[in-house]
Amino acid sequence: MIITQTPFRMSFFGGGTDMESFFRENGGSVLSTTFDKYCYVNVRHLPRFFDYSTELSYSKTERVTSIDDIQHPAIRNAMKMLDMHEIRLTYEADLPARSGLGTSSSFAVGMLNAFYALKGKYADKKKLADEAIYLERNLCQEAGGWQDQIAASFGGFNRINFNADGYEVLPVIISPERKKQLNQNLMMFFTGFTRFSSEVQKANAADKVDKTAQLREMLSLVLICHGTPSPKLLRDYLELHNVNLEEVSSISFRYKDVFGLAQDRTPLSQPGSCDNYLLAFLCGLDYTDNCYECKYAGINRGSDITIGDSWESDLAEDEQRRGISIMLCQTEKGEQLLKKSDVKLFPVNLEHVVAVNDQLREPSLKTKKHDLFFEKYPSKSFNYATFCCLPSKCMKQRIKAILLKMKILRGGMNYNISITK
Repeated sequence: MIITQTPFRMSFFGGGTDMESFFRENGGSVLSTTFDKYCYVNVRHLPRFFDYSTELSYSKTERVTSIDDIQHPAIRNAMKMLDMHEIRLTYEADLPARSGLGTSSSFAVGMLNAFYALKGKYADKKKLADEAIYLERNLCQEAGGWQDQIAASFGGFNRINFNADGYEVLPVIISPERKKQLNQNLMMFFTGFTRFSSEVQKANAADKVDKTAQLREMLSLVLICHGTPSPKLLRDYLELHNVNLEEVSSISFRYKDVFGLAQDRTPLSQPGSCDNYLLAFLCGLDYTDNCYECKYAGINRGSDITIGDSWESDLAEDEQRRGISIMLCQTEKGEQLLKKSDVKLFPVNLEHVVAVNDQLREPSLKTKKHDLFFEKYPSKSFNYATFCCLPSKCMKQRIKAILLKMKILRGGMNYNISITK
């Protein structure tokens, strides 16, 4: 007896771009996750003591002597595809069918997985996804995209990219704190309404031209990012200054030419010096682990437009004082958008831009000081952990803050975080 457990999925963004008729020409991308509700497929060989050779139990019961007599199209075609005979199959699920959570595709993946196991064979995630897609879209001729089968096969929180060559699955790695926060802010309700996804897709086919035009208008934009610390770090650091993050309405790390942490635009530390939060960030101590392995830290970022800080610009000083950013057009769509905008544009040397922006070449470097920081934190305070990693820098900024406060020293770059309650 074989029992498979296959998760259902919820899709956040990109539905429609996983349709083969769309992504073969335009590409596509979907952000989705599986969650802790499952379908269960139980399969075993049926002894030859019955008047029938196959017994199926799902929302109805079928007992047949010929595979061709099976009414359920997915089961019938899957048994033919994998040459299955004389079986008893039972389907159960935590959620009702036709609820918009990829239930039919999860069943297809779980059934194929069970069939292979009953035959004593192993099928990896990609094989199950590919064959489930072929089963539903080709053999059963059901309209729809590819994301459901891929999500059910691979599991987890993923970005799935589609192109003319097929698809790739990129796991989205988040910290346990961020995962907990996401779970606490997600709610799902059963409305009591059900529908066949394939019928919805057929109805949408009438508006295909309009929907394709809408999807083509979607643009992707990414930032040149050094890394992202966990929100818990910011919360803990603010608590050192008696500020509750939950009461903060906005946060800015830069207000005009002032960098740093401030309450109602009043810096929490001495203006002109660098507070420990920014110091840890600038030195790469406290990024989440996935930042050090970021797949998008390179010149080919999979976006229409990339925006980042303009370092070592050769533009006139009056232009730089107004504020300048680097904008890289990486597709025709991105180029067309910028041509239509009223943004003042100047050509730049791409080799120079890449040379002064590390994350256009590689992810941020994870150093031994990062490991030391998290050895000390959170058992010790944020400030203590930062000082252990950067003693000379912390001491220098502390002395500088005292001299600035006493007006013995003037000027200096303002590095602080700005918050508004």
